[in-house]
Amino acid sequence: MRAGETEDVGTAGQSIVKSQFEKLRWGANPNPDHDLGTDLWLQPRDERRVDLNSIAGAQVKSSRTKGPKSKYFKNPSNDDQGNLEGWWYYEAENDHFDYWTKHTAPHFLILHDLETGESYWVHVTQDRLQSTGGGTKILVPVHQLVDEAHNRKLIEVATSERPHIPWEGSAWGGANTLAAGDVLRHALIVPRLVAPHRNDQPKTFKPEQAVAALVLLRQSDLEGRVPDAEGRNKSKLWCWAFVTALESYLQTEDPEVFRDALDSAKKASDKVAVVCTWVAAHLEHGEASDALALLDKAIDDDCASAEDHVWLLVQRARCLNELGRRDEAKMVALEALQGRNSAPDDSTLSALCGAASWIVFSSTPFGARSFSDVITGSDNLASWWRTQVMAWGLSSNFEEQFRTWSQDSTRRVGFEDSAWRHLRASSLIAGLVGDQGSWTQSYARLAKLQLMRTTEESDVSEVAQSLTMLRESGDHKGLSDAVHRIVHEGPAESARSASEAVKLEESTRTTLRSNMALLKAAADVVTPQTADSAAQWCMEHLLDLPAFHEKYLPGFYAPIELLRLLAPLVPALSDSGLKELLKWLEALPEQPDHFDAQTYGVVFRAVADRLRGTADIEKLVTRPAGDHAALTQVIAKLRAQDDPNYRLSLLKDIEKGDQAALHSFGDVESLTEPAVRGMLDALAKEVNNITAMAGALAYGGGTDSVRTLVLLNLWHPEYAQWEPFLKFLEEPRTSKDDLVGCLSVLGRLPLKITADRERLTTSLRRLMSEKGGEGEWLFGAWADVRGLAAEALFAVDPDSVTEEDIWVLMRGSSGQKHSAARIIAQREKAEEFGLLVALSASDDTSVRAIVANRLAGWVSRGIAGARASALLSTMLDSRGTELPQAVIAHVQGAPQDEGVTQIIDRYKDHISATVRRAISTIQERAEPEMS
Repeated sequence: MRAGETEDVGTAGQSIVKSQFEKLRWGANPNPDHDLGTDLWLQPRDERRVDLNSIAGAQVKSSRTKGPKSKYFKNPSNDDQGNLEGWWYYEAENDHFDYWTKHTAPHFLILHDLETGESYWVHVTQDRLQSTGGGTKILVPVHQLVDEAHNRKLIEVATSERPHIPWEGSAWGGANTLAAGDVLRHALIVPRLVAPHRNDQPKTFKPEQAVAALVLLRQSDLEGRVPDAEGRNKSKLWCWAFVTALESYLQTEDPEVFRDALDSAKKASDKVAVVCTWVAAHLEHGEASDALALLDKAIDDDCASAEDHVWLLVQRARCLNELGRRDEAKMVALEALQGRNSAPDDSTLSALCGAASWIVFSSTPFGARSFSDVITGSDNLASWWRTQVMAWGLSSNFEEQFRTWSQDSTRRVGFEDSAWRHLRASSLIAGLVGDQGSWTQSYARLAKLQLMRTTEESDVSEVAQSLTMLRESGDHKGLSDAVHRIVHEGPAESARSASEAVKLEESTRTTLRSNMALLKAAADVVTPQTADSAAQWCMEHLLDLPAFHEKYLPGFYAPIELLRLLAPLVPALSDSGLKELLKWLEALPEQPDHFDAQTYGVVFRAVADRLRGTADIEKLVTRPAGDHAALTQVIAKLRAQDDPNYRLSLLKDIEKGDQAALHSFGDVESLTEPAVRGMLDALAKEVNNITAMAGALAYGGGTDSVRTLVLLNLWHPEYAQWEPFLKFLEEPRTSKDDLVGCLSVLGRLPLKITADRERLTTSLRRLMSEKGGEGEWLFGAWADVRGLAAEALFAVDPDSVTEEDIWVLMRGSSGQKHSAARIIAQREKAEEFGLLVALSASDDTSVRAIVANRLAGWVSRGIAGARASALLSTMLDSRGTELPQAVIAHVQGAPQDEGVTQIIDRYKDHISATVRRAISTIQERAEPEMS
C-alpha cells in the first residue's frame, strides 16, 4: 500500500514544527489519538528551561512550497505598497475556529513551508477572525516565525489564558492556594497574604506566617504563638531558623545575622529567600558590593524557580545600578522583565517586574526614558498594598501630632507606636522587592519620623543612627536640613558620630549626594581626620572629573558640589591637611568659568582665614592669568590686606564708583576723601534708580548698593548723602528684601546719623508695623523687616522705642524676637533682666543665641550682677553650636576679664571648629598684650 501525499506532507510538517519548539526549549507532544483541531500540545519554558506551568495547543498546516498552487500559501495579503503582510487561512465551516477560540488553552495556527523550513504562526482569537460570507478567515503574519527571535511573544501567548486569581477580599483570608515553594517569597514581598489577620489569629503560627508578621513589624503578635529559641533550634523546619535571623536583624540591624540561615538552607526557594533578604539588609546600609557578591553566587547556582530567578535578577540589577554600572543594570533588569509571563497572577512577580521597570527607567539616559513603562510597571497590587501600609503609618503620625497640638491628656494603655511600625514595614517591603525608588522614600520618612521626635537632650547614638538612616536613603536635602538643626541646637555630637560613618569612596548612586550633604552640613563639628579625608577625596576628584563621572554617574554639576563640600571643611582641617590643600591650590590652573571661579573663591577665602598673618598667604594669592573676575575679585581682596601699593590702586577705582574695588578694599573706615566722595556719588545715582524702579513695581536687585550707601554715610558723616536713602525708605513699593541689609547696618552700627531724623523715624515707624508689600503677589513673600526697623529706630532715637514696642516684638516672629533681645540689651536696664530671661526660654535656638550673645556683654559690664552671670552659665551648657558661637562672637571683641577667661576655658576644646579657631585667635591676640 502507498500512503497519501497529504499524510506525508502533514506528518513531516508537524515533526519539523515540533522540533522547532523543542529548539526553543519547549515541551512539544503530538496529539494523534484525540485530534479535534490540536496537532501538538506545547509546554512553554524559559531560557533556563524552567517550565512555566502553562499549556498551549497548535494546529499545523503544511505545504511543500509558497507558490500559487500551494495549499496554504496561495492567498497572500499585501499592504498598499505591495509588501507582503502574510497569508489568509480559510475554513468554510466554523467548527475549528470555534474550538480554538473557546478552548481554555490558547491555540496557535501554524503554516509551515517544507521547502524553506519556515513556520509562521498566529494566535487564534475571536477579534482576529473575519467572515467571508461563505466561511471564516484569519491572517497569518509573515513576520511571526517560530524561532528564537519570537520566543518571548510565543511565551506571552502560551501563558495568557491561565485562570485569574481574585485578590479582592484577601485582607482577611490571605492566599490559601500558594505552592509550597512560593509561600516564603509571598511572606516577604506581600506579607498581608500570609500573615494571619489580627482579628483572626491562630493559637500557633506557622514559620512562614511568623516571617510575614515580622515583615509587618507585628512582633507582639508572635508572643506565645511561636516556639522559643530552644524550640526553634530543635525544630526540623528550616524556616524557624530564618524567623530567628529576621527577628535578630530587626533588633540589631546587622546583615550578618542571615549567614547561618543561608548555610543551613536546603531548598532552592529557601536559599533565594534568605539571599534576597540578606541583600536587602546590605543595601539598607549602602553595602552594594557585598550584596552583589551574594547574588552572583546564587545566580550561578542556577537552581531557582522562574519566579525566584526574577527576584534574584531584580536585586542584582538594583546593586549594579547603585554601583554605577548602569548599562549592566539595564540589561539584567530587561532580562528580569522577560519573566513577567511565567506567572501572570503572581502578585510578587508583578511587583518584581515593577521594580525592574524602575531600574530600566533610572539606568536609561534622560531623553530616552519611557515614563509610560515605569508608571505602568509600578501600578501593581503589591505596590498598592505597600502604599496602604505607609498610609497607615502617616495617618498614625498625623493623629499623634494632632493629639499633641490639642493637648490631649487621655491616658492610653497598651500603646503601640503604629506610625513607626508601619513606616518601617513599608521600607522593609520595598527593599525586599528591590524597588529602590520606593525604598528610599519609605526609609527617608522613617528616619524623619525618628528625628522629629528628638530634642537637644536625646541620646547621641540614637540621633546619629537616625541621621545615618536618612543619609542611606539618599534624601540629601532633608539630611542637610536635619544636620544643620542638630549641629546648631544639639546634640551636635550626633552629627560628628554620623559623619564618621561616611565612606565617600564607597558611595553608591543613592548615597553619593547624601554622603556629601552630611559632611558639608556637619563640617563645623567633624574631626580633623574626617575633614582631611573628605578634603583629599574632593581634591582627587576635582583633578580627574572624568573618572568621577565614570565611577559615580552624578546627577549634578560635580565641580560646584565638590567645592561646596571642600570649603566648609577648611576650618576643621588639621595643620597637615591645610598644608595639603594650600599645595593643591598653588598648582590650580586658571579658572575661566564663572560658576567654577565663584565657588573656588569661597574655598580661597576659607583658606585665607586660616592663613591670615602667615607668610603662606602670599602663596595663596599668586595666581596665573585667565581666572574669571569672580575669582580675581576674591584674590584682589586677599591681596589688599597686605599690599599697600595694591590698596592705592584700588582707591583710584573706588573714586570712580567701582563697587567691586570697594569690596576688595574692605576697610571703609580708612578710605580717602576722594574715594568716599566718588563712591557716594555713584551709589546715590544707583539708589535713586532702584527707588524709581520700585515705584513702577520693577525689581532688579540693588540690596548691596543701598546697604553700602548707608555704611559709607555712617562711617563718613561729613560727606554723607542721606537723601537718596530717605526717598528709598519713603517709597511704599520698595521691596522688603532690599531693606534687610541697609536696616541691619543702620540699627547695629553705633555711629553718627546725620540724616533728617523726622523723615527717618516716620519711615521706620511705618516699617515697624508693616508686613509684606504690593509686589508680593508677583514675587512671593518678602522678608519681615519689622524687627530690623525697630532696631534702626532705636539707633536713631532710643526714646522713641517704648516698652509696648518691645512687648510687641517679643510676641512676634523669630526675627522680631532677635530685635527685642538686641534692643533690651542696648538699653542696659537691670530692671529689664526679666525680659531677657523670658526670651532665653524660647524654643527657637537662634533667639536663645542672640540672648546669650548680649548677656555676655552684660556680664562683662556688670549689669544685673550675679543674676546675669547665673543665667549665662546655664545657657553655656548647650549641646549645640549656635549658642557657643554667639557667645564667642561677643568675647572676640570684649576686654579680657574673669568672665571672658571662664568662657574661653569652657570652650577651648569645643566640638565646633569655629569656636575653637575663634578662641585660638583671642588667645594669640592676648599674648602680646600680656607681654
